[in-house]
Amino acid sequence: MAAIREWLRRLAGTLHKASTDADMEEELRLHVDMVADELRRRGLSPAVAAREARLRAGSIVQAMEQRRDQRGLPWLEDFIQDIRYGVRAFRRAPVFAVLAIGTLALAIGANTAIFSLVDPLLFRDLPVRDPESLLQFTWQYPGDPPLNLFSLEDYERYRDRNTVFSDIVGLAPLVTESPAGGDPISAEVVTGNFFNALGVRPALGRVLTVSDDTPGSAATAIVSWRYWQRRFNGEPPAVGADVTVVDRRLPGPVRATIVGVVDAAFSGVTVGRQPDVWLSLGAIPAAMRSRPGFALMARLKPGASIARARAEMRVLDQPRIEGLAERDPQWREVAIDVQPARAGLSTPLTDQFGGPLSLLMATVGVLLLLACANLGGILLARGAARQHEMAVRVSLGAGRFRIIRQALTESLLLSAAGGVLGIAAAPVGAGLLLRIVTSGTRSLGTTPHLHVALAHGP
Repeated sequence: MAAIREWLRRLAGTLHKASTDADMEEELRLHVDMVADELRRRGLSPAVAAREARLRAGSIVQAMEQRRDQRGLPWLEDFIQDIRYGVRAFRRAPVFAVLAIGTLALAIGANTAIFSLVDPLLFRDLPVRDPESLLQFTWQYPGDPPLNLFSLEDYERYRDRNTVFSDIVGLAPLVTESPAGGDPISAEVVTGNFFNALGVRPALGRVLTVSDDTPGSAATAIVSWRYWQRRFNGEPPAVGADVTVVDRRLPGPVRATIVGVVDAAFSGVTVGRQPDVWLSLGAIPAAMRSRPGFALMARLKPGASIARARAEMRVLDQPRIEGLAERDPQWREVAIDVQPARAGLSTPLTDQFGGPLSLLMATVGVLLLLACANLGGILLARGAARQHEMAVRVSLGAGRFRIIRQALTESLLLSAAGGVLGIAAAPVGAGLLLRIVTSGTRSLGTTPHLHVALAHGP
């Protein structure tokens, strides 16, 4: 604590230097005057007494510097002086400053914008328990993109007969519309083990359970933290209230009772989709259970390999393939595949644009390296042009370390200004790129929603 108090005292002395310097200078001059008065009383003339007093007291400037070092932080004061000098130097060379800062801003802004889009698409793990063990099932009809679409009958067969997965969950997005007089709701139907298998805990109420899967059971729902704040203002009475979902494939609106609110960190398992509501299987008619509209995700058992899971799933998937092959022999060329899903379920957004965005990320990384190399060359040329200035500073007593520190401070100012401008412009570029990317998925019937943020955490 004593060291902290001493540091704070020195920091205050550095920040309030002007007022304390005046007091200190007055105190030192008073001391010199007292010594001069004592010498005059001893018989010396005023001029000789004043000179002798100054010699005895030493240089006032040197004394003030010593006292300033004792009460302040010399390195911080020197750093502030270097910043002020660097700003003045840039004001004298505005073309150089604009060129250097603009180059850095362009490179940093491009990298920030691209990474803020690539990160949630490809790199960010799901905020669930042990995302490394999550897998997804896909199949690919000849000439079509990979799909993760199965029926509940397929889900139940895989769940009951496999030996490599600890859990298999299913979810189906609903084509929702705005209920009369209400706000739009993005909804998914999920199996009762969905939240428990993923390790997602409720912030309020409870999560869905397998008892909610029973046909004819009461329709229940879990709402997202975002929807809870938007629709219910974060009030606990949301649990027990009703939510209405309108789907074009259903004969009428679905009214379900809210039984819980999920944690704020969880917003779904599909990239580009952030549901407001998760409905239980009891909320949908029996006719939808046989439709191939469910995406499946599984958690691998400890010790089981992806290769073993792939082989076993191809055996379990044979009844589905044979049934489809009776109408179209090309289905015999289709084989189910098992892929990692730590970042979430694949969508047309990731399938179509994951590779190009990764290549674009590498390209803008090279752009940043080129910008730094060019800026380094510009700084070397500017340093050569400032040889006379540096020679004058050396002749006035500046050491090598002092000059190097000044040059580093100016580089830091350029980097900070370029970084701030680049980060400020990045949201505009990221939003434009996101609109371009998502516009390419509309022909596939998707409505992606991707939250792009410059700062994030899992």
